[in-house]
Amino acid sequence: MMQVYFVTKNKFKFEEGRTVLKNYGIEALHKPIEKIEKKEMDIWEVAKYNAEKFYAEYKMPLFVDDTGIFFDAYSNFPGNHPKLVFNMLGYKGILKTLQNEIRSCKVITVLGFCDENGLKIFEGVME
Repeated sequence: MMQVYFVTKNKFKFEEGRTVLKNYGIEALHKPIEKIEKKEMDIWEVAKYNAEKFYAEYKMPLFVDDTGIFFDAYSNFPGNHPKLVFNMLGYKGILKTLQNEIRSCKVITVLGFCDENGLKIFEGVME
């Protein structure tokens, strides 16, 4: 069985990922490390940067993910900072911001996988 690190401080995210990966014969090992999420980085840059950084440090195949919410009415809002926006505005503030706007959105998760063969990026979109 192949072993990979899943780099996340979120134990629930790890458990969910471990369950999915097990179905494919992959054993996920938890690496509870805080990833670097600079404000100017988008979710693709966060996944890429951290996957390469942690692979260089640990020399073991690993996954790093980042997720964002993107309302169709606004470009990149709240993007890869949904928790920050929620903490600042709350549900009422977000709904007020979307008042008289199209409220449809996409949740996008980007997964960076890095091993001795280099980096691969995977993207999942839920509308």
